[in-house]
Amino acid sequence: MVDIALGTEAGRHNEKQIPGDRARPLDVHRWSDYPELNNCLNDIINELKAHEQRERQRNQKAEKKFRAAIRCLTLDLYVAWKSDPSLLVAVARGKSHFGKKTRYSALYISYDQFIQAFNGLRDLGYLEIAYEGFNDRQSEVSKTTRVRATQKLINTLTDKGGLTLASIRRSPPDEPHEIIILKDKNKRPIDYDDTTATTKMRNDLKRINHTLLSSWIDISLSDIEFIKLQKRISARTVDSDNDSHTIDLTRIELHRVFNNSSWDEGGRFYGGWWQTIPSEMRKFITINEKDTVELDYSGMHVKMLYAEVGEELTGDAYEIPNLVAPRPLIKRTFNKLINASGRIRVDTEFDANNIGMSWEQFIGCIIRHHHRIDKFINSGYGVKLQRMDSDIANAVMLRFHYMNYACLPIHDSFIVIKSLADELGDIMIEEFRKFINKDIDIKAKDIIEHIASDVIDMRTALMESLGREGEYKGYYQRHLEWLTRKHREK
Repeated sequence: MVDIALGTEAGRHNEKQIPGDRARPLDVHRWSDYPELNNCLNDIINELKAHEQRERQRNQKAEKKFRAAIRCLTLDLYVAWKSDPSLLVAVARGKSHFGKKTRYSALYISYDQFIQAFNGLRDLGYLEIAYEGFNDRQSEVSKTTRVRATQKLINTLTDKGGLTLASIRRSPPDEPHEIIILKDKNKRPIDYDDTTATTKMRNDLKRINHTLLSSWIDISLSDIEFIKLQKRISARTVDSDNDSHTIDLTRIELHRVFNNSSWDEGGRFYGGWWQTIPSEMRKFITINEKDTVELDYSGMHVKMLYAEVGEELTGDAYEIPNLVAPRPLIKRTFNKLINASGRIRVDTEFDANNIGMSWEQFIGCIIRHHHRIDKFINSGYGVKLQRMDSDIANAVMLRFHYMNYACLPIHDSFIVIKSLADELGDIMIEEFRKFINKDIDIKAKDIIEHIASDVIDMRTALMESLGREGEYKGYYQRHLEWLTRKHREK
């Protein structure tokens, strides 16, 4: 998540961990402007103004920023509550966190009006502080204030404003958030001047995002299983480029992240909620109520490296003679060897007794098997491969955009509705060949088979058998909210 307007990306590096703390940074890029919600927010704003008892009214510019602050705070607190009522939102309130304006800033947010909005919502019982923040200059340890929505806010937004997740989007139309992000070696976003290349990348991604936003992308789990999955996600370590403690179904738009202050490194796509769930759960993803399939490039980075040295890779890159070890472990270790610029740590799933050798011997087997590309070992070359695979991903998704179908990326694999599986496989092979001038194998990941194969529309069968009040009530309700939103936008 990139919320640089409030400095939350940089501010988390020296944050003190709170035992049991489940919080994510405030996302200021929230937007919704349906008439009922606007009327509801106007009532809240008028209530806050009466509470302030200001002698002088805000000027037009300040008034706009005050309203924007109310909107982003209330909407993001609502999204956090809908994702998980126990999830807290970390809000940086220090003036330094608002920093200088960059392409990543939410220019419609300002320090003075944001703090006034925050304090007003707190005083009137719309938000409550779970933990007060602090900044210890001596130890250089800090903690950002943690807040949550109150029931008063939730009731106001849902009952009076008719707010649903389906009606929330990213940023106001006249203040779009940046989707092409360049980071330094410390993973902090840095400013840059646009070029023909960055402009093209941004325009490509806008097209892709438009198609994604025009689709209903969800996960067909019962309410109980959905809660279990939320808890499972919240218990794991959070990825820096896809910062999420929950499944936030409003996160549909993608952004590209380039690394080490270089346009030649990284460039992968992040931001989609489907990228945050365990791989074995992706088979339950649905697009416009239809079941999906995930196709994966087989040994993509290894294939690229062999092409770099003018060699041809034959067979499975991760099946090594005389090495009895799980394929995922070999694949993970090889990728670490390519991505790292030095020694790599022992994998947590490595068991010397079962494999029959030490960690060093295990690594040695992998390197000897791929001796033709050993110059890339411990070279940190992986981020350059990511630039190549992200360009291929961009081309694949654009092909589907022009066919008016959503294609969900997960770096070197893609998810589409089942009827497009053959089309996806052909396109993946064609685009890889264009960029690398080599052929590559494509494989399908686990496909959902929990209902009879002669049932064409699984969703319809589920709803007919379980009913609106059944165990899939949440899924069904989200679909109704999506249909309502589409009807209102016509």
